[in-house]
Amino acid sequence: MSIRNWLEAQRASVDQQLAQHERSPAVRFTRNFLEDDPDGLASMLAFAALFSLMPILATTFLVVTTLLGIAAIESEILELIADDVPPAIAEAVSSLVNAGIGNRTLVGLMTLATFILGGTRLYTAMDRACAIVFRAPRRSKVRRRIFTLIAMPLIPLLLLAATVVAVAATSILTLPFERLFDVHPSNEQTALIYLSSFLLAFSLFFLAYWHIPVRNPGARAAAEAGAVTAVLIVLLAQFFPLYIRLTGGYNIYGGIFGFVLLLMFWLYLVGHIFVIGAEIAAYRSGIRVPAPSQGTTLPLDLTASDSFGSSGPQLEVEQRHADDADRIEEGEQQAADVVHETERAGRDQ
Repeated sequence: MSIRNWLEAQRASVDQQLAQHERSPAVRFTRNFLEDDPDGLASMLAFAALFSLMPILATTFLVVTTLLGIAAIESEILELIADDVPPAIAEAVSSLVNAGIGNRTLVGLMTLATFILGGTRLYTAMDRACAIVFRAPRRSKVRRRIFTLIAMPLIPLLLLAATVVAVAATSILTLPFERLFDVHPSNEQTALIYLSSFLLAFSLFFLAYWHIPVRNPGARAAAEAGAVTAVLIVLLAQFFPLYIRLTGGYNIYGGIFGFVLLLMFWLYLVGHIFVIGAEIAAYRSGIRVPAPSQGTTLPLDLTASDSFGSSGPQLEVEQRHADDADRIEEGEQQAADVVHETERAGRDQ
């Protein structure tokens, strides 16, 4: 065999290996994930989640201040907070709770206002993220508003419930809750609490991946994505017990600042988890599996629209219309040039 033939054979072998590598599920999934600007989507979801958590936090605060009207519960809870929570957080929580006890009516009105104003942001962001990942148009504004009224309390409540249950399971193992509740759970009971957290998170993400995208991935793909994201959410929830255990001794400003940073970082990671699950659902359903020779679809423009303006797919359609107009104009110009050249050739003859 000549050197030239050997080199061509080696080149063909390398090309074949590269083609197989390009077709591997891990490579395709990673390419899809990186193409969709996961950091940008996660930041958008985190910012929306921060607003959507406002009504949940307000509701929780209303319930806590109502329960603290009972003297026995008030003394036990405040003592537990003072003993087992970092001093900076304990002082801030105690002062906030004491202020809320005397203003329950105002707290109730604030809770209603936050549900109306802040509860729609998370669903809007999830709808936008799914439109980008699934390469699909967004739902009409009317349908988004109608569904938002239903999902407004459900989505953040499920997310918060899954996190709180997972945090409670870890806290039972690490913090002295037996002083407040006459409960001594076994390892099996604690495992059941973790399972409950998983099921809550799975319900949230399964419904999100099954119903939000216009290009429905199907129940099986949505369930697979929901299972992966639920496990990640349960693991991520361990940040809060870890923070309570490992921090302490800071002044009030340092403690509050650290807690805010932890919350924002947690929401950012939750955004990444949602994007990962959406990519899994899109890939497993076959929506995002283009042939290698066809290339990949460019992601929609995130910066070109916001929650109140036109959506990315609408702008993409407008861009295609503009491109068609440019091609028509270019064709007309070429036709005019041909006519001009023909006339000049006739004059030369």
